[in-house]
Amino acid sequence: MPSDRDSRGTPEPMSSQADGVTGDLVRLMPRDLVFVMRFMGESQYRLQSHFQDFIRAELAAGGVTTETHPMIHLFIENHAILLRDFVFSGFRCRASSASTRSSALPAIRHR
Repeated sequence: MPSDRDSRGTPEPMSSQADGVTGDLVRLMPRDLVFVMRFMGESQYRLQSHFQDFIRAELAAGGVTTETHPMIHLFIENHAILLRDFVFSGFRCRASSASTRSSALPAIRHR
């Protein structure tokens, strides 16, 4: 007795299915392709240092210093790292279908 599988006929070869998927991906690339930049080394250090200096100055303006709060440096460092990671995770470039130029789009990725 023939099964439901037999009634569908010969399945399409996987190679021709892959060609269809590849074609779809190439066609959708101008709209869906996103390039991600990753900042390393000195760039990370420089931005983190900027945030540490900024946080330290803002706290000092409000009367919070290492003299008044001896462990505040841990708060400053931790929050500077969080800000650095937030900023660096937000850089994405999307290919434009009208031209080859890219624009930076903010993005938030949850880890």
